[in-house]
Amino acid sequence: MYHCKDELPFAGWTTHDLRRTCRTMLSRLGCPDVVGESILGHSRSGIQGVYDLHRYENDCKEWLQRWADWLDELKKEPVEPGTDMQLIAQSD
Repeated sequence: MYHCKDELPFAGWTTHDLRRTCRTMLSRLGCPDVVGESILGHSRSGIQGVYDLHRYENDCKEWLQRWADWLDELKKEPVEPGTDMQLIAQSD
């Protein structure tokens, strides 16, 4: 992804912003924190990281598909003034 940085159509954006956007939208859709963090490849800390070694692969697939479906629906709808989506659309 780092090599694609110069090809992003947004001025001032980095590939890390895409990760942050994905994680934020997953939260907005109701994705459990443990699954959202697994999608980003973040490990769990403390006692949970020691005893819960589950990788949540099926959950990650499900929530990434939900996010993809949400993005597909977003493309179909007009952007309403004064919403968060208007701010995202205006960054184009």
